Amino acid sequence: MEITSTPTVPQRTKPLLFFLHIPKTAGTTLGGILVQHYGRDRVFACHPDRSIVGYTAEDFLSFPAEKRNNFQLVRGHFGYGLHEDYKEPFKYITILRDPVDRAISHYYYVLKRTDHPLHQKVTSENVSLKDYVTSGMTAEMDNGQLRMLTGPEGYEAPFGACTPELLEIAKEHLRNDFVVVGISERFDETLLVLKEILNISTPFYLNLKVNNKRPKREKFSDDVLQSIREHNQLDEKIYQYANALMDELIEKHIPFFRIKLALFRLRLRIYGKLFQWSRALPKSIQEKLDRRFFKVL
Repeated sequence: MEITSTPTVPQRTKPLLFFLHIPKTAGTTLGGILVQHYGRDRVFACHPDRSIVGYTAEDFLSFPAEKRNNFQLVRGHFGYGLHEDYKEPFKYITILRDPVDRAISHYYYVLKRTDHPLHQKVTSENVSLKDYVTSGMTAEMDNGQLRMLTGPEGYEAPFGACTPELLEIAKEHLRNDFVVVGISERFDETLLVLKEILNISTPFYLNLKVNNKRPKREKFSDDVLQSIREHNQLDEKIYQYANALMDELIEKHIPFFRIKLALFRLRLRIYGKLFQWSRALPKSIQEKLDRRFFKVL
């Protein structure tokens, strides 16, 4: 009798990286840099709305192991916990942002994007920033970063009902399962940490997606800013904790960090000057440079 054996699926040699992309934290720019490093065919992009990029996070888990092992990075707007149905080695990375600036950015993003689910309501009803944050229209404005870092417990908490216990859960997740926790306001430092810890290559970037037209926080009244802070007190605490984690990572693992950071920023300035100079060249040459050298994000 002929005996056949089921072919074994090669085991993953390196942990799969889950990039937990919290909206409005510079995650799109970071995601673009990661795609440049790993290659588009090694990155699985997903979104809760399948129509956006064609896949959800759950789609990745439904793939056979052999297909999943083709990917080195999973990126998208998903919360902590995706790994629970993934039985191989993994690590997370993410990037956080100051909660007040994130709330302002989120509101003006909704105003700008006609395809956003809340755009029609916000514009037709002339919803103010304060009302957008406090009305319960979206849980994103009620400790939204904490909710994503906590996982199902955070998603299920009603608006205004996030607890200190959720904060402790999120802290535990960051410390145990995240290899790098970046900070939007410390983006250059975040890139250097990624380079040193994960060996991410050539982390140069030109971020052309910044909305320079939206007002800065200084333009808003103390009443509006205080309302944002009150609804994001736990986000502020997890943001401070993430900053401390980054400082700890730098101290322990990256010698001469301040020198490396200064040199990196000098090279970035030169990179930016070259980009500005290239804008005087013919359009066809500009496009080639953008694709092959500048890699505009």
